[in-house]
Amino acid sequence: MIIITKDCEMKFIKQINNSGGSVTFIAVMMMVMLTMIGVAALKLANDEVTIAGNQMNETLAFYAAESGLEKAAAALQTAYEASGGPPTTFPAGNENLTDATSAYVSSADGASEMRKLTQGTLIGLNGLVQTYTIKSIGTSLIDAGQVTLTQSFEVALVPIYQFAVYFNEDLWSQPIFDLDITGRVHVNGDMYLQNSGPGTGLTFHDRVTCSGNIYHGLPSGSSDAGDVGFYDKNGIYQSMKQDGQWLDASDSDWYTKASVLWGGTVQDQAFGQEELTLPLAAGGEPHKMIERAAGGNSDSYENKATLKIIDGSAYVKVGSVWQDVTASMTTAGILTGDTSV
Repeated sequence: MIIITKDCEMKFIKQINNSGGSVTFIAVMMMVMLTMIGVAALKLANDEVTIAGNQMNETLAFYAAESGLEKAAAALQTAYEASGGPPTTFPAGNENLTDATSAYVSSADGASEMRKLTQGTLIGLNGLVQTYTIKSIGTSLIDAGQVTLTQSFEVALVPIYQFAVYFNEDLWSQPIFDLDITGRVHVNGDMYLQNSGPGTGLTFHDRVTCSGNIYHGLPSGSSDAGDVGFYDKNGIYQSMKQDGQWLDASDSDWYTKASVLWGGTVQDQAFGQEELTLPLAAGGEPHKMIERAAGGNSDSYENKATLKIIDGSAYVKVGSVWQDVTASMTTAGILTGDTSV
């Protein structure tokens, strides 16, 4: 038999009341902790959204600045192609883009200088080199964030008469005798090479470049009578005929095989070779370069001369005036015999 006294009953109720207080405290603490975790998660999510937005605006400003660089570079290239020489004014301006703007300026870094090119497809040639710098600032219209990009590059004007052969369209070569070409060769187009003379050869001693493809044989058919070959980077002759087959651009592995065989002295469009632009005024014909300057032919190389001999008379350019020096050059023994050109 269990007897519960009043005192025991009071103690039992008190214990129950004490336990209920602990449960309430723990529940409140859990709610506080969950609330803090939720607030932290919301703040983290908000920070990530802000960071993502900043990155998006920064990227927007970057691409706006990059577009300014490209526009200025394209304007410089167009100026060279249109006039055959450097621009008289340097590209500068502002562009309005979607949610962004770009502002760009360009300038020439000092005077141009004549030097030998040490890289690229024109390596080894002398060129009049001018360095340009373009600065472009891209601005996001969303948060006014800015990105500044700077680009420096060189433009080389290469005298065309450094080439032994310069052809402005497809070149077909089919000699029947030994033919040795000892200077540089460039073709704005495809090259079709073969030698039709038995036991003879077509040999290129210097670098050969073309903006199209290099083929053995003519489009109408190939002749195996004579050899065709190039000298490699070590000065050793290497024939286009390898293992009984002619190696040219029709080979699926042309780039790799040509690189190994000639070491870079033979390059076409597979190597990134592009057309070379002649220094002609807009709409000028290449033949005008070798025609007389009379009649306003601004493309004539006669305009670049300081001494010329025409129809038996010699002239020296002093400032902008041509002076007849035939008599003095004849007396000095510089001119002898028939000087007619």
